[in-house]
Amino acid sequence: MEKPLPWRCIFFINPAVPAWPLLPGVVAAAAVLLVALNAAFFRFLLRRRGALFALGAAPAHWLYLWTCGLGFGFGLLGHLFGRDGR
Repeated sequence: MEKPLPWRCIFFINPAVPAWPLLPGVVAAAAVLLVALNAAFFRFLLRRRGALFALGAAPAHWLYLWTCGLGFGFGLLGHLFGRDGR
């Protein structure tokens, strides 16, 4: 089955090459970007509670950001396509 055109354009891949080898690089780039964007928050955690706490808090913070994004997406879909009785 051929991949849709937008998928190929996003990853700049040949249709004969599977996209899954790009996944570790995309995940690593996202993790670096999240750390860079939240550097002040992680420095705060490091100063207040130490390195081990800051490292342990990172996955919980990323889960928090993920659920915020999902909540926004579901709220937007509900607003755009939901029936509110009007």
